[in-house]
Amino acid sequence: MKTVNNLKSKVLMLSAVFLVAAGSAWSDEKKEAGKDCIQLTQIRETKAIDDQNILVFAGPNRVFKNHLPNKCNGLIHADSYMYKTSQSQLCSLDVITVLNRFGGDFSKGSSCGLGKFELIDQKTADDLLNAKK
Repeated sequence: MKTVNNLKSKVLMLSAVFLVAAGSAWSDEKKEAGKDCIQLTQIRETKAIDDQNILVFAGPNRVFKNHLPNKCNGLIHADSYMYKTSQSQLCSLDVITVLNRFGGDFSKGSSCGLGKFELIDQKTADDLLNAKK
């Protein structure tokens, strides 16, 4: 009987270790997937790296990279871009529209969907900006 109880204890302990490990892996996977939305009040600045990637500077030390699912023609060369949202957040389902300056006015260019917002460190952001130059 003692051996059976000892075996049950080991099985329960291994099960607990497995659940903790699985939960940790799921948490890491969720972090890798990125955020769906960023509060508009947190956004300080955005910079296009190329026609498919935008850096979003949010808060004092937070930088997110948004990798658009498809290339957005003219994004890198655009004077600016706009977005419309009915929420207080910019989300991966939102669409941006490239704006091109002609004289004193802007004309609309390509419209493109956003991807998820991946938190990156400042060094990675600096490297991406420097590679753009």
